[in-house]
Amino acid sequence: LSGTSAMELGLNCPVVGAAASYGPPASMPALSQILGRVARGLKEEDQEEDDPPFAFLVSVNVASLSFLYARIERCEFEANRRRQLRDLLPVLRFLFLPRECYHVQLEGLFSSPFVDEAEETVPCGSKCPFCRHEFGLPVKRAEVVRVLDFCFRRGSEEAREVVRFLYDCRDGVWPKQKGQRSPQLKDAERLVLQLVAAEIVEVEMVEMKKSGERPDGSASYSIHLHWALAPLLTPVPAAGGRRSARK
Repeated sequence: LSGTSAMELGLNCPVVGAAASYGPPASMPALSQILGRVARGLKEEDQEEDDPPFAFLVSVNVASLSFLYARIERCEFEANRRRQLRDLLPVLRFLFLPRECYHVQLEGLFSSPFVDEAEETVPCGSKCPFCRHEFGLPVKRAEVVRVLDFCFRRGSEEAREVVRFLYDCRDGVWPKQKGQRSPQLKDAERLVLQLVAAEIVEVEMVEMKKSGERPDGSASYSIHLHWALAPLLTPVPAAGGRRSARK
């Protein structure tokens, strides 16, 4: 069953086994509402062996983030655009820069402020990416800075090109370690999303002039990235990618 964001409040069914969102939810309350559609009213001790997994999945990549930023950019009023961008950043931080168990974070955000003595929330143990230690591959920070310095040497760069450039330089960005899998394109996507969430790089929406307008008459946009701070102006990174410079 697919639907729009109206399902955040419009679906109240105790047999919903899973929910999924393509792209990040627009705000933390929206994320919580989607999560709340799963197994409504079902207590953990009442679950049976053949029950569905009762999972909430969020699939985020640069393309889905670009779609959301473009939708925000098309808002008529600047105040609405600022509000939506302000609401989106905590979601990106929650998903890509977790500081503790996801369930503990949500309880802290949405627990009742009228309860005098709130019970201490215990980490879930293995039911969220944080508790399962799904943090992605470790990176070499100095090499990431050098690669991005070179990537942004002329200013902003299209987000998907930044992903591709990091992946091309993967031998330096993700040094090989014993027992560790080889880096994949999804690792470059994750790294770019983490950099956006940490506000190390900033998002810039560029209107695409060549493609013209969308069928509904609205403008098309491309998501570009650039340093949030002044570029470090380091030499060309010496990494084993397929290209050494952009033309």
